[in-house]
Amino acid sequence: MTDDYFLFLPNDLTNSFSDSFKEELKKQLHQRFYTMFGDHIVDKTFRFLLLVGAYKFVMPCPEGYAYSTELEMPIVDNGYVFLTTRLSIMHSPSHYTSICWTSPHFDDLLSIQTSDIIGKEVSFSGVPIFQKKRFYNR
Repeated sequence: MTDDYFLFLPNDLTNSFSDSFKEELKKQLHQRFYTMFGDHIVDKTFRFLLLVGAYKFVMPCPEGYAYSTELEMPIVDNGYVFLTTRLSIMHSPSHYTSICWTSPHFDDLLSIQTSDIIGKEVSFSGVPIFQKKRFYNR
């Protein structure tokens, strides 16, 4: 079920993510979305897709939107790893937003996403994707 809502774009960054990291990210962020939107997710009246491994947005141009060939890379700040992603919502333009994660089990926070995290506490969150009124007015 959570696979319907998350897409890891194939590139060097996301290919380095461990399977357990991807699964835990999907599980925790899906739970947060479900807590916010409830049955609207289950009955698919609110559809979203979080694209992980996005390329940097450059700016609108006459031919459409221009994207860089440079990937958004994780940044460590204040005990968290932040990664810019794209959130696509049905009947709405996509938004750039950040997800973040942290763990007391890792000294090198950038190694979390490439490590097997089974049995380790890793907490995921979104910034500001969990502002319901920004995306959904029901």
